[in-house]
Amino acid sequence: MGVHGIPEAVHADRGTSMTSKPVAQLLLDLGVDRSHSRPRVSNDCEYECVATGRV
Repeated sequence: MGVHGIPEAVHADRGTSMTSKPVAQLLLDLGVDRSHSRPRVSNDCEYECVATGRV
């Protein structure tokens, strides 16, 4: 974050570290949108595809 600043959004898998309440609160406090892969879809890029118009 020191080099590139705070991101507008974070897309992650549904691992426990990225779905935890502390991380959710941190991202909320920083104004960062978050998205997660859909259940049972290992190579999901839904947020990226929507953001880049590839849907």
